[in-house]
Amino acid sequence: MAWIKVEQSIRDNKKILDLSERLDIPVPYAIGLLVSLWTWGLDNTPSGSLDGVSDRSIARAADWHDGDPGDFVNALIASGLIDQDDGELRVHDWDEFAGSLIKRREADKQRKRNQRNASAECPTDVRNMSAGRPKDVREKSSRRVEKSRVDNTSSYSNNNPEDKKPEEEAEEIFYNFEHATPILEQAEICTDVFKLYADICKSYPALSVEVSYDRVKLVIDRWSAYGENLDIFRKLFTKAQLSSYMRGENERGWKADFDWMLDADHMARILEGKYDDREPHDPDAEHKKAVEEAREEQAKREAELEEASRKEARQWAEDNPDAVAEIRAKYGINVSP
Repeated sequence: MAWIKVEQSIRDNKKILDLSERLDIPVPYAIGLLVSLWTWGLDNTPSGSLDGVSDRSIARAADWHDGDPGDFVNALIASGLIDQDDGELRVHDWDEFAGSLIKRREADKQRKRNQRNASAECPTDVRNMSAGRPKDVREKSSRRVEKSRVDNTSSYSNNNPEDKKPEEEAEEIFYNFEHATPILEQAEICTDVFKLYADICKSYPALSVEVSYDRVKLVIDRWSAYGENLDIFRKLFTKAQLSSYMRGENERGWKADFDWMLDADHMARILEGKYDDREPHDPDAEHKKAVEEAREEQAKREAELEEASRKEARQWAEDNPDAVAEIRAKYGINVSP
């Protein structure tokens, strides 16, 4: 499994703080975006070069979905987290963060090439041995492994009416876990979460593969982080089922799955409503509302002016009784409002 160096000082790094300010996002979110981009780069651009990689692909690699990909890439460049030299983009200080891993991978490739070359020169009977075991023994062992994989496969189908009881599923799930002792006691919790997903998330891929130790540990980690509350998972899966974006109704046809939902950052954002469907934008309705509010404001202002004029006229009539009498006698009208 590959890893990348992230120092504790990254939280106060001025480039990270600048990116956070430019995108108007929390600092931990900015760190997560950058680390996501780095880990993507380990497998997709070992040299650190982003030449030929579109803004959309860079945003997708960093797991940025909250704005225009071009604005996101420009923010990375302006913050100094992506270098731009003669139009070519490159991850800043890539060799410092991933150089040792890339060198180790190259060394592993060379070692395997050397082993293959050496193997080609070995006698046939020696090449048919594996860790000191004859070929026929190795084949028998392989068949036992395959049988074990079939016997211990656990299927969670969204549409299977014959789902096993939680305690039966739990026993099957953990049957072939050699290193799962620390979390065996919480097997029923995992089963409850898996079945909750199957019952609610009908639009998502079913858990029809062998349940791995990593997946179980993922469930246990989220279970502990959210106060051992099954209702949190019910809320999570309900929001996912109601989210058009997560169900694949987006421009790239991407669809979420169980493991993606239980990622720490993704789960938090789902529960916060970041992927909830928004009300459709209706510019005509907004325009009509603005016009109506303007008319109401104008009518209110005119009424205030008219009332002010009436008060002023009454006050003048009270202060000038002789003039009022003269006007009445001359014109036969009452000037008092």
